[in-house]
Amino acid sequence: MTKRERTAIERDEQSGSREMNNQREIMDETYLGNGKEGGDNDLWTEGQGDRDDLWAGENDEGMYESESDESEYSIGDGSESDFSDCRRIREEVRKEQKALDEELDEEIKKSLLKYKNKAEEFDSDSDYYGSYNSEDETDEDIAYAEPPKFKKQTKVNEVFNMNTAGKDIKWVPGLIFGDKSQIKATVRNFSIESGRPLRYLVDDKQRIQVACAKGCPFKMWISYIQIRDCWQIKTVNDVHNCIYHYSNKLVTVKYLVDVYGNKIRRNPSWKLKEMQEEFKKVLKVEVCEAKCCRVRQMALSGVQEEMKKHYAGLRKFAGEILRSNKNNTVKITTTRVNEEDAPHFQRFYVCYDQLKKAWKEGCRPIIGLDGCFLKTVCGGQLLSAVGRDGNNSMFPIAMAVVETESYASWSWFLHLLIEGLFQFFFLFIPIINIFLIILSKTDAHT
Repeated sequence: MTKRERTAIERDEQSGSREMNNQREIMDETYLGNGKEGGDNDLWTEGQGDRDDLWAGENDEGMYESESDESEYSIGDGSESDFSDCRRIREEVRKEQKALDEELDEEIKKSLLKYKNKAEEFDSDSDYYGSYNSEDETDEDIAYAEPPKFKKQTKVNEVFNMNTAGKDIKWVPGLIFGDKSQIKATVRNFSIESGRPLRYLVDDKQRIQVACAKGCPFKMWISYIQIRDCWQIKTVNDVHNCIYHYSNKLVTVKYLVDVYGNKIRRNPSWKLKEMQEEFKKVLKVEVCEAKCCRVRQMALSGVQEEMKKHYAGLRKFAGEILRSNKNNTVKITTTRVNEEDAPHFQRFYVCYDQLKKAWKEGCRPIIGLDGCFLKTVCGGQLLSAVGRDGNNSMFPIAMAVVETESYASWSWFLHLLIEGLFQFFFLFIPIINIFLIILSKTDAHT
């Protein structure tokens, strides 16, 4: 391209830019309402038409073409080099615009993220302080410190010593327990003495998970090792941020019976208030009156069950009495409601040979008879025969436990007594009958 042609192209570009500026000024004045009176609409229509003609041929490469190829707004002479220059300029403008758009998008995203974080912090703070209600929470739900980071510990692979005090127990990975009962006893002792409200989240045949109050980071996993037939602590986070609790769900009725059962049996009339004070003073736990009542009932029911079991061994006791002295007298009678039922205890009589001989040789020929209630769970009556020795004191001769004090029971007891004391006992049968008649009339009168 020669210098003359380049000068002509620049002149055409300058003339084209001037025409474009004039058209824009006309359109701006028309849009802003700066035209003459009565001619605003005409100016806007004319300017809009010129602008449409001006920008009518915009194609994908950024060139502007009019409807005719010989438009006065065409740039250059239409050669291939002119088109390549225009494309290059258009590409550069597009790249610069794209870079500016990307920078703007980044700034907008950063600003939105910043405001979003501030909004989330505000929302979390408002939920924490605005929705808090102390009445909705219990002592088990309160934690006052941030949970510390968990530190991995090495396994010790040691067998736990059951004689360790609850306050001295250290939970470490690898600690071995013989069976499940040892684990639960150890967890209960630690919970009571340390005031930690431990609870079981998982409790089955293969694993146990122990946790503390809600919000406390303490967690412990214990698994069953089938090869060694034992239980071992796998993981533990032995850190607490909970407060001391006086209510403990691990303090069950059975546990209290095991600890205070003997004391309750020695004092069955122990008041519930005194029992509550004892539990709070010694165990540092609060127990309601209903639970104390169940503890007393279970402790006393154990005594009653033991007494019933004693009657099952009554025949062994009778056999031992006869084995020690064959001249002793022992009689046991039983009864059945139905023929296929097991025998139930009815009456028991015992008279020792040495007592019989001592009464005949050293006591006055007087026999006193009496009966009393047996205030036990099994009930019944105790019949006894006593004499008077040389010091005018009572001397036991024989005794019997019967179902009730009646004509039949007294008759059975007196016949056995006379038969054991006297050789010619049949001579005393009329006297026995007279006594029984008087006794029956006395009972009918009362």
